[in-house]
Amino acid sequence: VDEVSMIGAKLHRFLLMCKENGAELHLFGDYNQLPPVDDIRIDTSSRYLKWLTDNVQIKYDKCYRTDLKFAMIQQRVASGILPDDFYDDKKVVKTSIVYRHVVRNSVNKSMAKLYGDKGDVGSRIVLKCKYDGLNNNDIFEVVDNKTNLVLKYKFDNNQVDTVTIDESKKEDFLDRCWLGYALTCYMVQGGEIDEPFRIYEWDYSREHAFTAISRATKREYPIIAGHERPEIEEVEDCDMSAFMDECESQ
Repeated sequence: VDEVSMIGAKLHRFLLMCKENGAELHLFGDYNQLPPVDDIRIDTSSRYLKWLTDNVQIKYDKCYRTDLKFAMIQQRVASGILPDDFYDDKKVVKTSIVYRHVVRNSVNKSMAKLYGDKGDVGSRIVLKCKYDGLNNNDIFEVVDNKTNLVLKYKFDNNQVDTVTIDESKKEDFLDRCWLGYALTCYMVQGGEIDEPFRIYEWDYSREHAFTAISRATKREYPIIAGHERPEIEEVEDCDMSAFMDECESQ
């Protein structure tokens, strides 16, 4: 199971059943990253995982492994200590990480005025769903649109390739895409960003801050936007006592 931080109560119950039926479980990821969606959050750093397996491997990103100073900064962020030395509201960059879709839409609309709307040469788009061998959340940059749509994208180890969408399918393909200047933290979790990028809603949660800053392949890439905390209602972790009682009785 990858992305261990996203194991919630429902998946935890399912994995317990798998273990009871003889499955050998291996868990990978970093439990400081984003919590599950539409599920009760559990503390994946504690005994909940020990009930499942001893085979837990924490995966650290490339920059974490190669830059000790940046690794220490990331650990402070994971502990809830947010540094002030990454703020820069003046520098313009093409890529942003946000937490909420409403912020993503707003940032994309603003960036489209600078770099081009969906389908324009130089614009950045992200695929909503699988399409003809391409995967959802794949990110592309438009390099030509005169007839066919020629797209540049990065894959494993930041290797660059191009893909061509036939002119007859161009409109249908673009209908399946969002603007891709701003991406939610969930969309980029597990990936790396090899260019400067801005982090919006930095103070939204410790997990968002840590996941966002740890996408960087170099310490100088992350830029934090603004100092003000968004006016949102905080969601408390659910009471896990009933869930623990049920698990311990099995």
